[in-house]
Amino acid sequence: MFIEKLNTTHILIMLKQEELAAFKLEQSAISLTNPKTRLLFRQILALAAAKSGVSLRCKTISAEILPYQNGCFLLAEIKPKNKRKTYRIKKTDSTYLAAFANAADMLDAVKILYENCAFPLNGSLYRKGKTYYILISSKAEISQNLKLLLNEFGQVTSCGVITINRIKETAVRLYDGNAISSIGKALSEN
Repeated sequence: MFIEKLNTTHILIMLKQEELAAFKLEQSAISLTNPKTRLLFRQILALAAAKSGVSLRCKTISAEILPYQNGCFLLAEIKPKNKRKTYRIKKTDSTYLAAFANAADMLDAVKILYENCAFPLNGSLYRKGKTYYILISSKAEISQNLKLLLNEFGQVTSCGVITINRIKETAVRLYDGNAISSIGKALSEN
């Protein structure tokens, strides 16, 4: 058996006819789909890797068998296994869209959000046609009681990214900054 390390990822193994006969393999029956042949070539490859100083641990091995007159060549390509990628899905801010028929209802809702929410809310005010919107984003869920209070003035819904972007692109922004804290503070002082 002749073993040669071609480079860091390839090993060439040459088996003569006598060695194939010692392993009880016929040249015509050599196929990597045969389980007996696969096991035998795996053992040969382990021997070749030990002699050439290549580690097969945690590696992907692809082999090609090339028959010739006096035996066969086994060309093995050894590559590191691709680690499975894992992704962490981050929980984004909870986003709600409140729609109002007029500006007075929207301002009353901003005042209620400012006075009754225990955690900071980030809100932007928009107008599209005759409808006014508050786009509310927060790190935590808005309580059911607060949603019920807001629903007295308008309609509050959870919304997805597409709805948020549609409002941001097509509506006119009325206040640049955190409208709930700025406007809510001014309204509650009066």
